[in-house]
Amino acid sequence: MEGTLIGKSVSLRRRSVIWSSLIVGVAFLIVTAGLTVHSCILLVRGVRTTGKVVRLIPSMDSKGRVRYTPDFQYTAKSGMVYSTISNFSSNPPEYTVGQSIPVLYEPGHPETAMLDSFGALWFLPVLFGCFGIGILACGILFRHFFPPG
Repeated sequence: MEGTLIGKSVSLRRRSVIWSSLIVGVAFLIVTAGLTVHSCILLVRGVRTTGKVVRLIPSMDSKGRVRYTPDFQYTAKSGMVYSTISNFSSNPPEYTVGQSIPVLYEPGHPETAMLDSFGALWFLPVLFGCFGIGILACGILFRHFFPPG
């Protein structure tokens, strides 16, 4: 009787691990799809302009290293000047204060601009995609190499 309960417990844990990894992996891939669509729409419909780095904001990453995030200003087609902090940071800094930079913004929302660079547009989709594929692969491999019983 006790062996049967232990076997059911192991089987339940095994299924939980497999289903959890599949659900989390798919969730990461859904986020990847959304981020990718946003970047693609911005590339197709976005308004391109030139901005200027006004400061570099230092911050610490999880390993205690300093990363620099550009704060930049740009002028929209309407003539209004906007200031935005990039969603991408680096060390060494990718830009210098006063440097001209390419900027993209949605026509109806010039306040939500992004740097027109590979890192700013594609870092998060690539990161979430890699995690999603990795987690899915772990679930599939776990199912394959640890069969029931």
